[in-house]
Amino acid sequence: MLSLQDYRFEWLTSEQLPLAGKFYQHHGIRGKVGRRDQCAVLRQPDSTIVAIAVIKQKDQYNLLNHVAVIKALRRKGLASHLLSLMACQFNTNTYCFPFTYLETLYMQHGFVKIKESQALDTVVKRFQVYVNHGRDILLMRYQVSDDSIKV
Repeated sequence: MLSLQDYRFEWLTSEQLPLAGKFYQHHGIRGKVGRRDQCAVLRQPDSTIVAIAVIKQKDQYNLLNHVAVIKALRRKGLASHLLSLMACQFNTNTYCFPFTYLETLYMQHGFVKIKESQALDTVVKRFQVYVNHGRDILLMRYQVSDDSIKV
């Protein structure tokens, strides 16, 4: 059994982004990665990608989505480890729409549940599309904690 430190974290280069699409397709996960997106992965020592997440860069905000871990390694802390390593890219304009059962995971990494009135209109419109398709999701935004503010 590998420890979390045995997994290698990396940001995929634009040339490597097709690997993300292949990962999602191979594991039966819906997800697309665009040219402007930032994609982070965790790799096993043999370089196999086992966890992935995407930050979609929009004009006025960033959207963290497509966080996924291969089935065999779920519930072992890999998603949490990946999010903690990605946190340097999160800011108060970073939103996510996690399933309700994942609220605690995202709260542990600085995301807070917000009302639609607290989000940009473009974020709310995107969120509503998913809700209207029957997804049981939350609207969350990254909040810089007082602990992380350096004086």
